[in-house]
Amino acid sequence: MRRDQMGSFVDERGARRQTPLKPLWLGNLRGMPVGNGRLWVGRGDMFGTKDELFRAQVDAKGQVRGYTIASRNKNPELLGGSDRMTLTQEVLYLGQHVIDVERMRRLPSLPVEPTTRVVPAEGMLLVVSAPSTLIALRRAGARVVGTPAYTGPAAESGEGVVVEMDGTVHEGPWTLADAVADDAEDGTYARSDVALALAADGKVAFAGPAASGVDALWNLADMELGAAYATLVKAAVRARDVALAQRYLAEAGARGSREDVSESVLRDLDKLASAAKAPKVKSALVEKAKASEQEALAARRARLAAARDTADGTTDWDWTAEVLPRWVGEFGADDAARDRVRAQLPDVVKPPEAFDPRAWLALADACTWITFTEVDAESKSGVHLRLARKAWREDLYGFTTGPLMVVSALTHPQRVTPGLAAGELLCRRLEELLGPSVDPQSAAVPIPLHIYEDKDSYVAAATEGARGSWRELAKRSVGFYDPNQDISRLFLDSEPTRDRGGERYWSTFLHELTHHWCDRHLSKGGGATVTPGYWVVEGIAECMSDHEVDLRGRKLVPLDAQLPRLDILAGLAPKDALPWDALFDMPQVALGQLTRRKPVQASSWWKLDQGYQLDGVNLFYLQSGAVCQYLLFAHGDNGAALKSLVRAWYDGSYKPGMVKEVTGLAPDELGKRVLAFCRQCRDGKLPADATK
Repeated sequence: MRRDQMGSFVDERGARRQTPLKPLWLGNLRGMPVGNGRLWVGRGDMFGTKDELFRAQVDAKGQVRGYTIASRNKNPELLGGSDRMTLTQEVLYLGQHVIDVERMRRLPSLPVEPTTRVVPAEGMLLVVSAPSTLIALRRAGARVVGTPAYTGPAAESGEGVVVEMDGTVHEGPWTLADAVADDAEDGTYARSDVALALAADGKVAFAGPAASGVDALWNLADMELGAAYATLVKAAVRARDVALAQRYLAEAGARGSREDVSESVLRDLDKLASAAKAPKVKSALVEKAKASEQEALAARRARLAAARDTADGTTDWDWTAEVLPRWVGEFGADDAARDRVRAQLPDVVKPPEAFDPRAWLALADACTWITFTEVDAESKSGVHLRLARKAWREDLYGFTTGPLMVVSALTHPQRVTPGLAAGELLCRRLEELLGPSVDPQSAAVPIPLHIYEDKDSYVAAATEGARGSWRELAKRSVGFYDPNQDISRLFLDSEPTRDRGGERYWSTFLHELTHHWCDRHLSKGGGATVTPGYWVVEGIAECMSDHEVDLRGRKLVPLDAQLPRLDILAGLAPKDALPWDALFDMPQVALGQLTRRKPVQASSWWKLDQGYQLDGVNLFYLQSGAVCQYLLFAHGDNGAALKSLVRAWYDGSYKPGMVKEVTGLAPDELGKRVLAFCRQCRDGKLPADATK
């Protein structure tokens, strides 16, 4: 953010605004504000309060929009760290506190203090083309001393910068270069910014890119500058930026490093230049580079073939699962890659002839720890698959994994496999916590799980026969257990993500499949709508829905400090909770009465912009799930009390007052311990067995 000649504040996008920006009064500020080109954060009296920490930005109409982050009466603990602030992209560091100022949420404190601190220093200037450069600095272990000046892509150098790394102070000048980052998720290439910081000996002291969540492709640290530029030529070619690639090539050549650029890169650049009618690039090392590339290609193909031909080698498959996506991305999908993946798939699964191995890789990996058995649609046990093919589509696959019978078309296996794996993990966890089954004969029949690859098919199946509000609820859901048809349904529209800001990716699926598992394995005809203790039915489902699915680690992680349930109940006044004795004895039919309860407010630690408004039904689900979490992790009996209560409801033996009988605690005392447990977990003091 800067002032123009008319005194108006202008950000990086100001030149493209249709509405002129008006002069802004920032108020009386304490210290230097920090900004990232979209907003700025400062401390002062901008919004009328004598001392507050605020966020401000200019909207499309040129108006200042501001929000108070902290004041004497709101999040006062944040004021203590505002004397030395660091803002990298949307992340604000305030001492031990870390804030996402875009979403107005706290983030978990870093294990160590941020090593990048931008502080005013006379005569010091760091010129960068994007705030992400500061992230690159921080991740490289650098302490930047100076006032950052964010400029456009045209800026190429900055003088007088001091960067402290590993206890050594390196003085500028620093050379700034543009580069590209490989987007590992979809194989496309996006422009990013890279800073090449030159130490006194002419070597690169640090480098990017440092895009959040994407591994840096090139570690240029301690590389000669010419070699670094040679590496960046390939990056620019992959981004199809002829001018940038030729600029880097010239820089590399000027430093005697042109031969470090492979001939394949030069050929690609030559083709791009021809298409763009730009000057062609010639090289005297064509044959040498071509032979070298062919040797490397042959070696990598041989290694993949060796892994493919190994009859039994988990290590070899783990290697393949790691390198195959990059290998296919660079060399294309060939028979060796397809054969290696196809050999890992169950016999029931028949991918197309010319399939992309990357799409089937997750399913092949799941086969290393899940046993698949084909369902014969013509057999007695295949009646479910026959009906599904008739009602849904004819090309459905059906296979059992032990506790589950999965039915899916497998046209997009990368969407199906996460649900399959998560369901398997959940069933194993429930068997561990609540087993064994009360009816071994019923338990031997796998739970039908239909996994849909498009929303229309899911909605059609989920709403079939449903009416009114239930039909609308099904349309908005992503997971659905139909007890009448004895089917659990799941729709996954993208790769699994973890988002504590809203409903978590897996929560509905885990909740519904828990109900299905309990009905199948624990029910003995008890548990009617008038049976007391319905809290335990929804509580165990809520408890399981809070688990994070770690597909790579093949496990469920029960708790973390950012769980909304923990945050809400930690900020809830005890008097506003549902009476614990009434909660523990309430039947399902009484749930409707809770909608008439006056809403209450709960403060939030993680959400800075608002708290929570909760009605009686919200509290019922929140408190029920938290009780189950407490009994599982903090009651001291390894979940024995929880297991007894859940099984009692399903076999019809649950009776009023049973919670005290089983736990040894009066309802109010148990409630106090549950709320204290939530506060403890919210503050990061999680039980050791709840994080693994």
